[in-house]
Amino acid sequence: MAKAKEKEIVPEIKKSGKTDLIKNIQTICENSIGDILFDPLVNVTSTGIKILDAYLGGGILDGCMFQVVSKTGVGKTTLLTQILAYIQKHSDIKETPICVFADAENGVTKKRLEQLGMSTDNVMFITAGLTIEKLFDAIQEVIKYKIDNKLPNKVYVVWDSIALTPTDKELIAERADSVIGIKAKVLQFYLLKNLAVCARHNITLLCVNQLRDKIDMGVVKVQSAVKWLGDETIPGGRGAVFGTSQLLLLKHAGDLKEDSYGFNGAKIQGKFIKNRMFPPNINFNLAFSFTDGFSDFWSNYMLLVDLKIVKSGGWNKFETNVCSDEKMKAIAWRTNEVKIWYDDAKNGKTETSKSGKKVPIAEVLPFVDAFDKLVHDAIQTHIIDKNEGLAIASDDEQTDEICGPTAETKKTIGSNKIEESALLNTSSVKEKVDETALTLDEEDII
Repeated sequence: MAKAKEKEIVPEIKKSGKTDLIKNIQTICENSIGDILFDPLVNVTSTGIKILDAYLGGGILDGCMFQVVSKTGVGKTTLLTQILAYIQKHSDIKETPICVFADAENGVTKKRLEQLGMSTDNVMFITAGLTIEKLFDAIQEVIKYKIDNKLPNKVYVVWDSIALTPTDKELIAERADSVIGIKAKVLQFYLLKNLAVCARHNITLLCVNQLRDKIDMGVVKVQSAVKWLGDETIPGGRGAVFGTSQLLLLKHAGDLKEDSYGFNGAKIQGKFIKNRMFPPNINFNLAFSFTDGFSDFWSNYMLLVDLKIVKSGGWNKFETNVCSDEKMKAIAWRTNEVKIWYDDAKNGKTETSKSGKKVPIAEVLPFVDAFDKLVHDAIQTHIIDKNEGLAIASDDEQTDEICGPTAETKKTIGSNKIEESALLNTSSVKEKVDETALTLDEEDII
């Protein structure tokens, strides 16, 4: 009898959400404590790359810190640029996002950003003189502007990069040993003060950071802040790791040749070292073109090949054991042609190029339809269902809006006056950073 009762009660609790007891306690806390948020923020924004969205758990967490790390030249800046471009293109015109690009490396040009799809006219660039303190000062000004004008617009800040952004003290220091550990201390302080405020005002930090070899000092081996980085770590101290909600590691995994793919590029292996939305430490592959950046189409193609849904070679075919439709089994194509078919079909063209000839778009639509269906099913079955993740939106839903799970509208906490008081006073922050004594280990040195 006891077991029968247990089976009846458990489903009811799961369906009912918060119990009356928890609701009552939360109400008392909200009234007595004031400026505090109880419900987790789970709104996400799509990256425009289906496989990446799936392993993210739907997309990048709004109002949080997203960080991509790798060795030099693997496409970190390109990826964040493309994500920002996708957000610009698919956001509601009435709530155009406020975009900030903080380029400490001075390594990108507007021409290159526009080539990757970004509308540079709608981006505020910060380049010369950038320091950690000045970046967060700029974020505070954006918050104040949002409050004063009662703007609901989301804010996206691309920070390129944490590793090469100095502190104010480092710029004026005469000796390197006088500022050892200062970046870790300053960054941790500003993240602690700002992350909650950024979440409340829907400001998402999209950060680039570098990988470096972990150096052990003394006899005892230093433990990494994140176990799965192995013998590598990232500049910025533990604050750079602990403050990040989604930490993506990228590595070069092979070359992609123009003869086969129609472009020169690389296969990039990704893995989330940290992720609040989906199981971490799962390897996946993305296709990277040196000219056009990361490709959603070719990343999906590689997934189908890896899962043996597509048989690749001189001619490609859908594997007969996964395709029940006889029309699918009959479709064959050369690798370097299908991207043209796919793009022409998606762009509503009436003709496309096949074997060097113009043909009606109807001839290639069976491939496009079959490809989309198999990609969607593969992501759902082999990534999301397999890892108990979140369902992805259909192509139509992604076209209409930024896809991803959306929670109930976040509750506004406190009045503008209270929110303004939560903003940092720049001068007091700098004084407190000087006074704050944080215990530093090897990872905090740079």
